[in-house]
Amino acid sequence: MDYFWNWALADVPIDQDYYDEEDLKWVTAVLPVVAFRNISLFARAADPKWSKFQESSDVDACCRMTRLIVYLDQNDPFGKSEAYKALYQADPGFKKLREFGQVYIPELVQERGIYPLDEWQDLDYLLGWIQANAIPRLHAVPDLIAEEAADVMTNTQHMSYYIMFFQRDKTLGEIRVKRLLDQEPESCIQRLGFFFRFD
Repeated sequence: MDYFWNWALADVPIDQDYYDEEDLKWVTAVLPVVAFRNISLFARAADPKWSKFQESSDVDACCRMTRLIVYLDQNDPFGKSEAYKALYQADPGFKKLREFGQVYIPELVQERGIYPLDEWQDLDYLLGWIQANAIPRLHAVPDLIAEEAADVMTNTQHMSYYIMFFQRDKTLGEIRVKRLLDQEPESCIQRLGFFFRFD
């Protein structure tokens, strides 16, 4: 990604007082999360027999997937159901399903009021739901993108900067302040002194 920014900014005059290479890092760092969400939202079951189990909201389906592990632990602790076996075969160890839980964070799931469906108590229905909603998404998202997206969500603040810019209309300067406060709260004022110059 550095090659892209080197090329894109090659002819752009840069005011060193107002430029820090870290200002652009979050832009490229969130790409795995954006890719993960875009891929997972539009995956569909190939077999039309599962279409009656398809969620009407793709976001709700992705959020509801994050509830599967706990639900199966409570309702099928020995993994005997066909639903459990199908899910385990698609995602051994439920690694990618856990990564869904890191990308579709618990706060989002709670905010949307997403819980396991009552219909899941019927294990045949649960199997249909998993075949229609979970397995296509688990297969569609490449392992590397899932790992990188989960890492960005759990180990960085990059997604919060993305949200600030694209959803809350904050400026790059405001994002810089937030980024510096996240990194080094004590020295932030010293590094941002140029904002307060009166030349």
